[in-house]
Amino acid sequence: MKRTLALLVVLAVAVQANPTAWQADADAHVINQSPDENFGSLDEIAVRYDEHTEYRSFIHFDLPDPHGDDEVMEGVLELNVDTYHSPGIIGIYLLSEDWDELSVTWNDQPTYDTEKMLFQDWVYYYGYWIELTLDGSVLTEWFQEEPFNNYGMIMIADPDMSWPNIFFKSRETSSEPLLWLYPDPWPVESVSWGVIKANDW
Repeated sequence: MKRTLALLVVLAVAVQANPTAWQADADAHVINQSPDENFGSLDEIAVRYDEHTEYRSFIHFDLPDPHGDDEVMEGVLELNVDTYHSPGIIGIYLLSEDWDELSVTWNDQPTYDTEKMLFQDWVYYYGYWIELTLDGSVLTEWFQEEPFNNYGMIMIADPDMSWPNIFFKSRETSSEPLLWLYPDPWPVESVSWGVIKANDW
């Protein structure tokens, strides 16, 4: 019995320490050259900027309502690179308005809050997956807001400093965007007794 209880504690701690990989439930990109066209059903999202063309991308994760006092040290946005043309500085911000994956266009894209910058840095291609570290203080402030308004995030280029041209796989593929949070505000809070009892010696 003592070994069973000890195992329960170990498993419960281990489960709570492991974050959940949140899968995107909506994503899309918009293009200034096609201001009224929707690209939400494609297999890719993109961030691009050059003399004539700009792509912006939106990602949403269906997160539960936080507890109000949750603190996050950092987040990680994991993206699978589909096509890589050139590196550049990408900014990621929290959106301020709702949007729909299958109707959002350049002309009616949602606004974003420049004060709520989750990420801004050079993005290079080192492999199929890249990991972008998101600012924990911005995430914490977001999770502690009442009410918690989850409109997702926008990825945009910084045209004054670089011209990125990177395409990522969208949620319509098997390599959809993933969000990791450390520590996870929503850890698993219970472990099946059937699992524990199966390990009783």
